[in-house]
Parts: sequence; structure tokens; C-alpha cells
Amino acid sequence: MGFTYEYVIGLDDLEELADVERGNMLLRAMLLDEDAIVRHSDILSPLPQEEKQGFDIESYYLDVENRRGYTAYDFYRDRFGFGGKTDFSEEKLVFFSVPWDEGWSASVNGAPVLIERANIGFMAVRVPAGSAEIRFDYRTPGLMEGLLISGASIIIFLLYLLIAKRTDARKGQHQ
Repeated sequence: MGFTYEYVIGLDDLEELADVERGNMLLRAMLLDEDAIVRHSDILSPLPQEEKQGFDIESYYLDVENRRGYTAYDFYRDRFGFGGKTDFSEEKLVFFSVPWDEGWSASVNGAPVLIERANIGFMAVRVPAGSAEIRFDYRTPGLMEGLLISGASIIIFLLYLLIAKRTDARKGQHQ
């Protein structure tokens, strides 16, 4: 879990390929939207034209091996999310094949960082050179609001029952 790229592509580059070649292209370059490409243009280069072809089985294995060259280590999961450590000689955008969702938050070395939506629906975070600890936490969107509304509803219902019981008790005394 957690590997880096040297190259970046936009959606137009990916759509130029046949469906069967698109997965192979994503082994060579990270797919980002135009704003993210600009944000990370200092660490990711556009995929050279000659790399946009030649998707045979040998190149597939070579591409997989190239991704292994820069990966996160000491990966772990817990009930709140996951994390890992990196130690790169230069700043990198680290890709995680975990589906992007608005409930995720991320930090690097304890500081909050932007989660980029990468390779259509997955996540990537920018990591500085040197030793770094990456942490992703998930909180269900709307969970706290839902708990507050449910708690308030229970209190209102209990108050209603209390008032109804007192009203019934008073009616019983007048008869």
C-alpha cells in the first residue's frame, strides 16, 4: 500500500487509449484532475509521448516493478483508518488504492494534508523528503449530526411522554 509515480496524466490522455490499455497506463502515470496537476507540477512530470504506448506483458511486469521502487513501509490498519511510513530522498505524491470518500482525513507527520482524488476514485497525499508518517482516518459523514438529532429526538419524546402522563394523571383526579 502506498506507492509513488514520476509522471502524471489528465483524463484526456487516459481516454485516448482503448479500455484494455487504461489499467496499464495507470501503472506508468498517476491520473489527476487539472488543478491537482498544477499543484504537483513541481514533483510530477507529464508522461512522455513514448510512454503512452507499448502495453505488452513484458512492459506490464516492468511497470509493476517500477512502482515497487518507491513504496510506503510499516503499513498498518486499525478501526479508525490506516497509516504507514515513508523515507524518500525527495518529496513525492503517494498513491493509496483505497476508495476516496469525503469522510477521509489525512495527516503527514501529524499535520493535516490535502487528499487528492487520484486514478479516478482513489487517494494520494503529498509527502516530504525524508522520514514521514502518513495517517488516514475515516469518520462517517453526518454521523455526529445524526447522533445529535437522534439524541434530541429521544429527549423530546421522553418529555412528551412525561407531559402526557401528567396530563392523564390530572384528568384522572378531576373525574
